[in-house]
Amino acid sequence: MKKYLTVILFAPLFISCQNKATLSDKTSIARDSIKAYLMLHLNDPKSYEPVGFDSLERKMSTYLSDDHYFEYDSWANSISSVESDDMLKDFKVYKSRTASGYYKKLKQKGSEGLDSLKKAYKPKFLGYTMMHTYRAKNGFGALTLHTTTFKLDTNLSVWDVKELN
Repeated sequence: MKKYLTVILFAPLFISCQNKATLSDKTSIARDSIKAYLMLHLNDPKSYEPVGFDSLERKMSTYLSDDHYFEYDSWANSISSVESDDMLKDFKVYKSRTASGYYKKLKQKGSEGLDSLKKAYKPKFLGYTMMHTYRAKNGFGALTLHTTTFKLDTNLSVWDVKELN
């Protein structure tokens, strides 16, 4: 009985350590990938001095990046456009449509579609991001401090870079 109790108590700790080791391995691979990218793209790769790396962050998609979201968003914009066009062109039509709830029903239809999209959306794993601060010589030979956000794909290869300063 004591053996089973010991296994039950320490199993979560063991699993947690395995997950941390995996994250540590991924962090190490990401850092190496970033350094390799910099060695190919810096003005003077020999001047590269790492200052610090932030943590590796997983990036997931959201419903805002879904194609259907853009359809609902454009639907809402077109309804507002029709409503304002009616108001400017023919105020009687606008007034009767407002009284009948025409615009309200159209907006509600788009809103319901967006709500169902939010509820049904399943996020997808996109990759990782990591910020890195380093010193390197610029094109004029001056040693400058850089803070850069690196986007990495699911294989931890750099695919996008954004310099913050």
